[in-house]
Amino acid sequence: MSILLIDYPGRIFPDTLARAGFDVTAHEGPGPDEYHRYSVNGDEIMKFAGGGTPAAVDLVFSHRPLDELGPIVDEAVRLGAQAIWQHEGYTPEERHHAETMVTSAGLVYIDAPYILEAVAEVRG
Repeated sequence: MSILLIDYPGRIFPDTLARAGFDVTAHEGPGPDEYHRYSVNGDEIMKFAGGGTPAAVDLVFSHRPLDELGPIVDEAVRLGAQAIWQHEGYTPEERHHAETMVTSAGLVYIDAPYILEAVAEVRG
């Protein structure tokens, strides 16, 4: 499964997801070429710069404010993602608006449980 991270609240996110066996790409800046790929080599997490936007992803994880969600939804659709997993932090009203925006685009909206807890539960 491939995951595109659009911002994240700490290096533990790409590292944990890569260790769990996911194909992880992170957009780590405002520029169109600021993508990094994460992979595991033995016990070490490798971070590779460049490569641009992935051709396709299964899931987009977002840690961005609501006013930036529209372009993220558009990108998720363009990349063939099935879902957007939004990091916690929206108010109930913002959450409702975000869920409506995501589901109106034909994607699944997820914001709970916390993604790292879900990965730990599934991967053991």
